[in-house]
Amino acid sequence: MEQTRTVSGGTRTIATRLTGVLAAAGVVIVVFAGYIYVQIVAPIDDPAVRSSVTSGFAGLVLASVISLVLVGVTFGSNTAITLRLLSSKANELEEGNMDVSFRSSRRDEIGQLATGLAAMRDSLQERIETAERRQRETELRNENLQSTAEHYNEVLQDVMDGDLSRRVDAESESEALTEIGESINTTIAELQRTTTSISREMDNLSATAEEVAASADEVATTSARAAEAGTVGRDAAASAITEMDTVESEIETAAAEIETLEGEVEEIGEIVRLIGEIARKTNILAVNARIESSRTDESGQGYSVVADEVRELAEETKAAADEIETRIDRIQSQTDETVAGIQAVNERTADASVTVRRALDSLEEIAELVDDLDMTIENISDATDGQAEAIQSVAERVDALSSIGSGEEPDSGDSDGFDFEAPQGVTEGTGES
Repeated sequence: MEQTRTVSGGTRTIATRLTGVLAAAGVVIVVFAGYIYVQIVAPIDDPAVRSSVTSGFAGLVLASVISLVLVGVTFGSNTAITLRLLSSKANELEEGNMDVSFRSSRRDEIGQLATGLAAMRDSLQERIETAERRQRETELRNENLQSTAEHYNEVLQDVMDGDLSRRVDAESESEALTEIGESINTTIAELQRTTTSISREMDNLSATAEEVAASADEVATTSARAAEAGTVGRDAAASAITEMDTVESEIETAAAEIETLEGEVEEIGEIVRLIGEIARKTNILAVNARIESSRTDESGQGYSVVADEVRELAEETKAAADEIETRIDRIQSQTDETVAGIQAVNERTADASVTVRRALDSLEEIAELVDDLDMTIENISDATDGQAEAIQSVAERVDALSSIGSGEEPDSGDSDGFDFEAPQGVTEGTGES
């Protein structure tokens, strides 16, 4: 038999319930009839009247019971049939048949129940249609989200591969996805600008490094030249000192030769004075010889004595002349040696002058090389400072790029920083069900 669910959760058949109600009503009628009989019929003293009243009362009670049974059977049968029909339609509705009809012409509770079931069916139908529509919208939104996410992922993958010219299509039905796309494009643009700046700084850094290398090579070359020039200057100075020592020695030798020549000249003067004295004496002897020759006798002894004296003087004069010749030869030889020494001194002085000039030129070249070396060192210092600034700039930009990957917010004072924040509400726009 069909069952209905009570409020308490138990189940009973309609017939059982109706039988219980009719039985209770019958019991009430019988009890009420018994009560009336005891209170009204029993006290009647006339047996005929009491019998007549009893028969009429019994007929009334029997008619009431029969009427109650007929009403119960009729109502119970109609109600049971109607409830079975509603239960069957409810089962169809439970199985998903939304076309089942709950129309009823009854105006009682059964009719209200049918109307309520119809309203429930319509409401359930509307909710199902709404849920299906939202499910379709959600599926479509999820498909769009999936497509957009794949597009974003493709663009970001290309960016990671180095193609910073890619941009995402930020147009979307979801405002949150549009904000995300715009943020991604902004971040890629900032990344491209920063990468370009880093590339430029790296080019500058490379150029600076090449300049430093060239300056270092130039410094090495200049240092080698300076060392070579210093060696040449040192050797030239040593040669100049040696030449000057030799010149000093030659000058001392020439001075000694000149002193010796001066002594020879003094001796020649003495010889000249001796010759003069001899000549004076010879003159005197000649005068005496003339005097003696005028007073001499024929034997000529006086003249002979004078002649001997003259001969002796002549011999002395010859000896003095020989000594003078010897002295002159010696003086000539010493003069030649002195001239040669002076010429050697002049030559060594000229050589020393050339050596000193070479040393001076080498020192001047060393001074110029030192100036060039100082300027080169300054250039290296400037290039190193520029290289340090470029490295610092590259480090700042790398820190800015690192802040993107770590999710940290860059310093507000850094113009090359990034500010990327994923917009909220993505789940709000796609999570409806």
